Amino acid sequence: MGIRPHKIFFNEKDSNFDGKASSSSYHWLGDQVHIGIEINGSSIIGVADRNFEPSSDVKLNFPAESINIFNLETEEVILNGL
Repeated sequence: MGIRPHKIFFNEKDSNFDGKASSSSYHWLGDQVHIGIEINGSSIIGVADRNFEPSSDVKLNFPAESINIFNLETEEVILNGL
């Protein structure tokens, strides 16, 4: 599964993600931050504004159309956006 990093919103009051998410890495890149998130044993990288504060409990919100699903063995696209 892949989620477009620029479509992931952090520290939202209402999260549309049901699971445990915690920050694992935090890298400043110019006017934005790339943050590594561990979600139920999987790692993703998201993009946040400079004012993002890392924490052990991260709330995520992202639109379903930003999710892409791939075949693990062939890496072929199964679904582009839900």
